[in-house]
Amino acid sequence: MTLWSGEIIAINGEPFDIQANNGQPLGFVGGEIVTIRFTGHLWSNDQGHSVFAGWIELDQLTGIEQRSQRVASHSETTYLVMPGSDLVLQGSTKWVSAPPPPPPPQYNLIVNGGTGSGSYIAGARVSIVIQESPGRSFRGFEPALPDADGGEAPGSIRFVGRWGSTLFFMYHMPAHDHTINVVFTSLSIGPPPPRPTRYYMGNTDFITNLANGQQGKRIKSSKALL
Repeated sequence: MTLWSGEIIAINGEPFDIQANNGQPLGFVGGEIVTIRFTGHLWSNDQGHSVFAGWIELDQLTGIEQRSQRVASHSETTYLVMPGSDLVLQGSTKWVSAPPPPPPPQYNLIVNGGTGSGSYIAGARVSIVIQESPGRSFRGFEPALPDADGGEAPGSIRFVGRWGSTLFFMYHMPAHDHTINVVFTSLSIGPPPPRPTRYYMGNTDFITNLANGQQGKRIKSSKALL
């Protein structure tokens, strides 16, 4: 039996708005990487409890609901690449006929230089977003993090993609507190190098002075500076 949480993430409008059931829209465009998080209610009683069951996609033309193939994973926090069309996603839950297990311990994650700080259970997928700026380019993490390489090893990280100057990563929370420092490289942006001095030699030639913006003015000289 599948129960709907009532927490709907709907993408409608121009340009492809994403909104939760509070009706507050956020704009996204086709090709943009969007992080989504399930915030619906999970409840329990002495006979069982509900758990998150994945993301359901609604076809707005046919009304057919099916398990979404667009999301990177069917976890409570995941991401997708925004299609060039409207999209409706809904987080679903299912009922488990067993007493709920005790809540697992949570561990603290601190991200210096990006988003993602918080408390998470071991194995949670944490979205880390890093913003570059003019003169500052992303270089890496300290301490160095192993590449997830398609897996989900605790403490590993996966590069999701880039949207303009924004970089998206998915970090797999280990069973201990952890601090991640984002390292940037400073790019020196200075004035252009000086234009080299050029001399043209001649005793009787007329020379057009281009260097000083006086194109068309003829100068008679045995040594003209351009």
